[in-house]
Amino acid sequence: NQKTTDYKSKVLEWCQKNGNTIEFKKLKQKGPDHKKLHFLQILINNKTIAEGWGKNIKAAEQKISEIAYNSVC
Repeated sequence: NQKTTDYKSKVLEWCQKNGNTIEFKKLKQKGPDHKKLHFLQILINNKTIAEGWGKNIKAAEQKISEIAYNSVC
């Protein structure tokens, strides 16, 4: 049973601690209602850090938060 890391919380914490602004933007979605994909981007200090698709908004946020965490935190 592997514990999943909550990268969104880690990135939010890091930004708060370092005085950075953070924003999640939903850019688009595609697919039928029962199987939508969501495309989001994460901005830190108004700069796009990562973008990605997810089967729901939360999944997309986690995916791009992990990329952002590994590249800026």
